[in-house]
Amino acid sequence: MAYVLDCSMAIAWQFRDESDALSDRALHAIKAAGAIVPQLWPYEIANALVVAERRGRITAPDVLDILSSLADLPITTEDRAAAPSELAEIARRQGISAYDAAYLELASRARQTLATRDQRLAAAAARRGVAVIGLMAP
Repeated sequence: MAYVLDCSMAIAWQFRDESDALSDRALHAIKAAGAIVPQLWPYEIANALVVAERRGRITAPDVLDILSSLADLPITTEDRAAAPSELAEIARRQGISAYDAAYLELASRARQTLATRDQRLAAAAARRGVAVIGLMAP
């Protein structure tokens, strides 16, 4: 079974103060089963790392090392992007961002467990009947 991996979980693996048993469990599961991500995932990852660098949490070489380590994981970017109107509707109904709606739409359509640390997204997933690794299951 592949997972749908969101940025919050992938970034948690990179910082000791954010990593915990949940993120470790998700990392092991994704190494074993793989993950799929929406087309916006690389942009979110790059942005999170640039922000972390600006805040002095990591250096420019760290950014490259993290990107390399993520590239080594069995993560596949989906071919089909959801329609913006569909993402807007999910976001509106669930009270989440359109970015988070992309993960929720993919997990729902692919019938895969969502790997996220975002509580609002996890709650929205549960309301839609999508399982969430380590946080809650519908």
